[in-house]
Amino acid sequence: MEFSIPYNIPSQNTRDGWHWAAKHKDTKRCEGMIRMVYGSIPKATGKRFVFVTSYRVQRFRDDANFRGGAKGLLDALTRAGLLLDDDDHSAAISYEQFTLSMMPPDMNRLFGGRPCTVIRLEDA
Repeated sequence: MEFSIPYNIPSQNTRDGWHWAAKHKDTKRCEGMIRMVYGSIPKATGKRFVFVTSYRVQRFRDDANFRGGAKGLLDALTRAGLLLDDDDHSAAISYEQFTLSMMPPDMNRLFGGRPCTVIRLEDA
C-alpha cells in the first residue's frame, strides 16, 4: 500500500520552534491529506512497517533532525487509523530523503516538481 502527499517534512529544529497550536494544525493538515488519498487502505490491526520517502528541494537533514520533523506525519497516520501507534511495538519505521532531481518522472508530473512525501505501509 503506497500513496503520496504534497508534504515537505520540516526539520525537528523548525518544528520545535512552533507553538503547540501550529504543531497541531500541521498534524491535522497531514491527516486531511492522508484521508483524502488513502481511500481503500485497510485500517491497522497489528504491527506495520512504514517507509517514509521525502523528495525535497533543500539540502538533506541529518537523520535525527529528519526523524523528529516527521513526528506530525506519524501522528497523522495514527489519527487516520493506518497505524495503531507510532511506538516500536506497533510500527517499524524507516526514512529516506532524496532531492527533487531524483524524483521518478511520473511523480514529477503529478507534483509539478514540488516537494512531496511517499508513504508505503506493509503489514508485519
